[in-house]
Amino acid sequence: MEGMVIETYKNGIVRLIKSVSGNQFSLGFEYSCKTEGGGRESIIDVIDYSSKTRLIEMGAYIAIFPQKLVFNTHTKEMKAMEKTVVTTRNCTFEPTIRSIRTSSFTKIISDELDFNLYDSVEISGCIDNSFNTTKVILEKGSNYIIVTGLVKDSFTQGAGLTLKRKVPDMDYVCCHNNRLFGCSSKNHEIYASRLGDPFNFNNFEGISTDSYVASVGTNGDFTACVSYLGSVYFFKEKHHT
Repeated sequence: MEGMVIETYKNGIVRLIKSVSGNQFSLGFEYSCKTEGGGRESIIDVIDYSSKTRLIEMGAYIAIFPQKLVFNTHTKEMKAMEKTVVTTRNCTFEPTIRSIRTSSFTKIISDELDFNLYDSVEISGCIDNSFNTTKVILEKGSNYIIVTGLVKDSFTQGAGLTLKRKVPDMDYVCCHNNRLFGCSSKNHEIYASRLGDPFNFNNFEGISTDSYVASVGTNGDFTACVSYLGSVYFFKEKHHT
């Protein structure tokens, strides 16, 4: 085992460990921290190997790219930024307000939709095509979520409804003002996550906590990004933004 990166995060130490077996590489993520009794404990997780792996601190979170993972130093949990759920049973779409008027909010009843509040999910496979788009989860319970959507009468959706929480592929990522910022040379775009939320890059509700995306017109690939003196800078060989 070969230690690649050692960094200190608050009271913990993070280490990426590269293991080589023949022509196969694996990468271990180790978080070592103090216990209440004064000792130390280590949390180790194996992640997909990449020589470009980077760690970005965001509050209690440590984001790991390009694997798109988030480690919570408070709960000691590792979670994937992206998530896909394909329902295997029927679910019900019903208006949140039953009246003669069409409701602007729709409850999707299913115990398989295990997402977080305010997750932005791309829906596909719905028999009502107006729901086959990106929606923000405005409320959730143990067996339902609520999203915006016009529906007057309830309907039953068969198995195969797909919901995806997606994160763009980014070449460089940094943290600034409690958001993750990143860039893509392939798409010529700059991204920012929802405020305080490293899992969501597609929340566009017209409010201050929204995610952010912008196209960049200058030529060339991105070479770096950094948070510096209250601003985020994105660099190209002959340009910076």
